[in-house]
Parts: sequence; C-alpha cells; structure tokens
Amino acid sequence: MSQPILEIKNLTKSFNKKQVLAPFSLQLDEGQIGVLVGGNGAGKSTIIKMIGGIFKPSSGEVTVGGLDYLNRKSYLNKISYMPDDFHFPTGLTVKEWLTFYAKLARAPKGQIEKALKLVGLDIKSNEKLGHLSKGMRQRLVFAQSYIRDSDLILLDEPTNGLDPFWVSTFADILLQLRAQGKTILLSTHQLDVAAQIADVIVFLHQGQIYHVIEVNDVDRDHLHSRLYQINKEIYGFK
Repeated sequence: MSQPILEIKNLTKSFNKKQVLAPFSLQLDEGQIGVLVGGNGAGKSTIIKMIGGIFKPSSGEVTVGGLDYLNRKSYLNKISYMPDDFHFPTGLTVKEWLTFYAKLARAPKGQIEKALKLVGLDIKSNEKLGHLSKGMRQRLVFAQSYIRDSDLILLDEPTNGLDPFWVSTFADILLQLRAQGKTILLSTHQLDVAAQIADVIVFLHQGQIYHVIEVNDVDRDHLHSRLYQINKEIYGFK
C-alpha cells in the first residue's frame, strides 16, 4: 500500500489559549483534490497555514510524502503554497518577479514560460506588477505556486477576485494537474468549484468538521444540490 501524500492526524490550533481548530484529520493520496469549505473563521486558512509551515500546530501530526515538520527543509520542498493575499513589489515586471521567485525556489528550467501561459499572463510578461488587476494578481500568485512543481499544492481561497471565465478555467487547470498526479488541497467559498473538482470535501464550521463527503461514493450530477443543502443546514437558511 502506497504512502499518502498528505496525512493529517488530530491537528488542533489555539491562539491565546482559545481553540480555533478542533481535532482535524484528513488523508489525500497521489492525484487527489481535497476541498475545505466553510464561512469566514471556519478554520480553512488555519489548516492550510499549518500544513504549509506558517503556523505551528498546537497538537497533532502532519506528514507530506512521509516526512513530518521536524524534517523542515525536505518537508517544505514537497509543498507549493498559494496564500490568500500577497503583496508584490510594484516596480518589477511579471517576468522579473517570476524569474526572481524561480531562482529562490530552484524551479525546473522552462517553468516560468509554462506558468505564464497556463494562467494567461504570457502577454503581460513585461507589465509592471503595480498595473495588474486583482484577478491578474491572483493568477500570478497561482503561477508562482505552480513554478515549484511540488508533490502537494496548497491553495488558500485561490478563486478570490477571479471573473467567471477564470474561475471555470482555474477549475480546469486543477483537474489537469490532478491528471498529472499532483495532490491538491484548497479552501474556497465557492460550492460550484468544489462540486466540479473535489475528491474529498470537508465542511468546516466554527473550527470543527461539520461534514465530510467522499465524492467517489456520490453521483457527481447530484453533488451540487447536496452541497447547497449542507450549507443551508450549517447557516440555518430556510
């Protein structure tokens, strides 16, 4: 039996002695997409930041490709991370920034061009970062995470600021990456995206797991309505 790419066991987080995440467990194998859904403060970003090494867990275990955080350098080399917000140096061009980042990440040769084309920014390669729209900046942050070509891709609210065309295109890109064997964990408010791409969907509410759906066991044609029904249950909509 193969080792899971991502394995989380009883992960918790507290700030100033207040628990913001109750014990959380999840396993993703190679070529699976996991989606965390829930409102603001549900715990989605906290989970992703702990996996990405930004927050230290209060308790629990996380392994990526069999490595835990104690092997920090090797562990982080297996991860690509897209934050929910990023402030670029406005005076650089798109290509200058990605070239700088690619050197830091020791990215494979040719990744910059592939990343720019993937997110539709190849025609903006000489544009100053300060002139990009919100949606373009969001696509650039994703290109930045793509450049590393890691085993596990962490995406925190990746569709924020994208127009409907790019939300749909982004979902297609993630499905392509899954087909290439990449393992992906993302957070989103958009249930349509979750229904389209997820293998595992975890509903979070007030720092706790509310419901988990293994999508392989569900008819995807009816998944969309099921997700909205669960969302109504959480927030008490009639």
